[in-house]
Amino acid sequence: MRTPSSKAKRCPVCGRAMKKNGRTGKGVQRWKCPACRLSSTMPQRRRRREWTLEEFLSWLLGPSSQRAADSAGDARALRKRIAWCWRIRPRIAPPDARRHTVMADGTYMG
Repeated sequence: MRTPSSKAKRCPVCGRAMKKNGRTGKGVQRWKCPACRLSSTMPQRRRRREWTLEEFLSWLLGPSSQRAADSAGDARALRKRIAWCWRIRPRIAPPDARRHTVMADGTYMG
């Protein structure tokens, strides 16, 4: 008999390891406990983070306020949900062409 994986979700009722039991219509993994026959799904953190990042970018680049961007109209909830998005460093590719002149923005160079 196979031993349960350490990554397997644990049953909230009996505490035993659950087995994979297909996917839902949205593509989320479904789990089933062989002992008590409980069936449940595990939320996908990666999809939630992707959705939050898309929400953050649409708010950042769009014309709406924080209150309007949140579905419930709570600006504080939006700020709390997107706080981790500010720590992402954008990857800026180096320019393809080389230039003979250097453009500098400044009022004093000394």
